[in-house]
Order: sequence, then C-alpha cells, then structure tokens
Amino acid sequence: MNKKFAIAVLFLMMLLGGFWAFFYASPPSLQNPAPKKIPILIPQYAKNFSVDSLAGYRVLSVRNTMPRSNEELRWILLDSTKGSELAPLPEVLKGLPVIHIPVKRVAILSTTYLGYMKRLGIMDKVIAISERKYISDSAFYSRIDSVGIPSVGSGPTISVEALFASKPDLVLDFATGASIYDDFPRLQSLSFPVVLTAEWLEKSPLAKAEWLKFFGLLFGCEARADSLFVESEKRYLEVRDLVKKLDKHQIPRVFTGFPMAGTWYASGGMGYTAQLIRDAGGEYLWGEDTTSSVLTMPLEKVINEAKEADFWLNPGSWRNYTEGIANESRIVMFKAWRENRVYQYDLSQGPEGGLDFYEGAVVFPEKVLLELVNILHPGFFKDVRFRWYRNLSNL
Repeated sequence: MNKKFAIAVLFLMMLLGGFWAFFYASPPSLQNPAPKKIPILIPQYAKNFSVDSLAGYRVLSVRNTMPRSNEELRWILLDSTKGSELAPLPEVLKGLPVIHIPVKRVAILSTTYLGYMKRLGIMDKVIAISERKYISDSAFYSRIDSVGIPSVGSGPTISVEALFASKPDLVLDFATGASIYDDFPRLQSLSFPVVLTAEWLEKSPLAKAEWLKFFGLLFGCEARADSLFVESEKRYLEVRDLVKKLDKHQIPRVFTGFPMAGTWYASGGMGYTAQLIRDAGGEYLWGEDTTSSVLTMPLEKVINEAKEADFWLNPGSWRNYTEGIANESRIVMFKAWRENRVYQYDLSQGPEGGLDFYEGAVVFPEKVLLELVNILHPGFFKDVRFRWYRNLSNL
C-alpha cells in the first residue's frame, strides 16, 4: 500500500471516528450534569443563612459567621422521618458534614439561643449548656438542676469530655474570630455535629428575629416558626409605620455607648441598634457611619458631637448614675445625662444577672420597638409595659 494512500485512509478513519463520537457519544459534562440548586428557604430580612435543595438533599448555608468574614459554611440536613428515599450523594456535596433532623438533643454554647427555643416551645431539647450564669430565664435556670443539665464551658474552658458524655445530636456554637475563644475548629476535628450560627451579626431587629426559621428547620417546627415570625413582623411594621407619621421637628437625636480609658464604644450606623432607633422615630447621631458592629471614637469627639443630643441609650454595664460618674466624670457635659434621659436595657435579669435583652428581646422585636418608641416619644402608645429598658436613674 502506498504510504500516502495509507495516511489518507488512516485520516479518513479518524475523521469518521470523530463524527461517530460526536453524534453517538455524550460529552462528559452531559453524562453527569451538576445538580441544579433550588432555593427552598431565602429569608426576607436575615442575610446570614439560607437553605437550598440539591439532588433532593437539603443544604443549609450559613454566611458571615464572624465579624469581617465572608466565609460560607454548609451542612447537609437529613430528615430522619423520610427514610432512605434520596438519590446517591452527588460529588458536589461529598465531604460536607451531615446533621440529622429533627434534632432531639442539642448542646448550646451560647445562652442567646434560648430566646428562640423558648418562643418555639422546644427548650426541653437542651441537654447541655456553656455557662449557667448568663441565663436569664428563671424557669430554665431551675430546670438545669432538676434534670441535671451539665455546664460544659466554652473557649479555653470547654470540657470536650462533658460535651461528649451528653451525647448531643447537634452542638450550636458561634465564632468571634479570636482563636482562643472559638470552639468550632476543635469540635469539628473531633467529629461533633456542630453548626455555627451568625444571628448575632444580623443588621436589623427583623433580621435577627427571622432566625426563628433556622431553629424551626432544625427542630422540626417550621410552620410554627414561620407563623410566629409573621406575627412579629406584622406588628413591628405597623408600629414603625405609625411612627413614620411624626413631624420632623419631633424626631429626637440619640446616641449610644460608653467610655473606657478615653475611648468611646458605640453601635455602628448600619447595625441592629441604629436601625431600631430609626424605626422608633429617632435620629441616630452616627447614622451615616457604615459600621455594622462596634464604632470606636475618642471621648473628646463624642462629647463635642453628643453634648446636645436628647437621649443616651445602652451605657455599657452601668447600673446607676453613681457608677457612671465614677467611671468618667465628664459625662455630666451631656444634656441627656443632666436631664435624666439615659436608658439601660437591664430591667429583666436572671438569677445570676443574665440579661433577657440577649434572649427574649431578640425574638420579640415588635415589643422592643414599642418600648423604644415610648422612651423617645413618651405616651405615643398607651399601656406599654417595659420588660427590658429602664431609666438609669431608677434602681
């Protein structure tokens, strides 16, 4: 056979083979297409969690799990009530941690979760806590002793042995970014079923409250969580819209925070407290700030900017005027101080001083808003019973 003819025949065979492969063989990308992500829970206000469906699997995503972090963590949620109906786990989900729901036994490493769980009626699921001294709910505080709920600590004091002995289906935890206090990496490496939350980093009252849906999902009471949130949202928006009708000259100027060693620590202009003040008919002094967590400023700057403001909210941990003056004598320069318009959120406390503001207030944003409206606009609503805020001059 002529060499040129042989080459021509070989080329023709390769060409025909290519056409055969093109028309009759599926490309690799079509043989195993990536499963389509279908959103099944996209919160309206909360930005830090969502739930999608992938190949029939529910996947929980939690974002911004610590300050100044855009990290996203994911977990597969397997519903134990549905048996083994799911398709084989797709490649894109392999390696993700699995949480079995509905959760029956949970260890909580922050007492702030108790507010969500109490409103959903699932506090009996808690089988271990971090530290009892931060608990504000007196009934649950008593339950700790009556049923023997252990305190396992947190951060450098956490007892992995005590946590393991409690046999949790789930450990709920949070992260600050300070490695000495963050338990998540260690617990994850020891194969604990641990989920990080980021509700405390949400930027508005309704966003924090919407984490009721997160707890409803994990504990099998989604319908109840949805219903309770809708109830709070409706009332919150009704109050906010009524306050919006105030004339501009009726809007008081408000500042927050406390001094420490010459530095003032205040709520950022894009955070929870700033939004609450705006919705309550107040003008937040640092509302143009783009910080969502803590804003720090020199004390002299704050005295200059806030000396004529009408109200002062959240003055650190001070319990009375005497403690305030002992901490920083220059606060007498604030008009709000001289006119007794300083308000603290420690009215409701637990047996060891745990503040209900970090438990109950989070899941009742409409009630917090009502209190703040009646602070900034006394008598705007009748018969408002205060649960969290009090005038600092009143012991």
